[in-house]
Amino acid sequence: MDKRTALYCRTASPDAEAIARQRTALRRFAEEQGFTDVELYEDDGCSALASHRPAFARLEQDIRDGKVARVLSMSVSRLGRNIEMVLQWTRLLSEHGVKLITLKEGIGQ
Repeated sequence: MDKRTALYCRTASPDAEAIARQRTALRRFAEEQGFTDVELYEDDGCSALASHRPAFARLEQDIRDGKVARVLSMSVSRLGRNIEMVLQWTRLLSEHGVKLITLKEGIGQ
C-alpha cells in the first residue's frame, strides 16, 4: 500500500476564507514537491485545545494504520497550542515514521 500525504487545516473559529487559504497553500506546496496521493483533513472552527477534532482524530488513526507518509500543515500551532500537545504529536509521528512539514516554520523542508 502506498502511503499518502496528509494535508491538515484547522481554524479555531469558523472561517471559510482562512481554511480555504490553508487548503490552497498546502495543495500548492504538495504539487510543487511532487506529492500526488494527498488527502485533506480539515477542522474548521475547532480550537487546538478542543477535546474532539474530528479530522485530527481521523488523521491520527490513519497514521496509526500506516496510511500516511507525511503531514503538511501551515504551522505547528494548527496541531496543538501547547508544548505538551505538540511533543505528544511529534512522538506519534516519529513512532510511525511519518514526516512533518510546516510551511510557516519551515520544519521538514
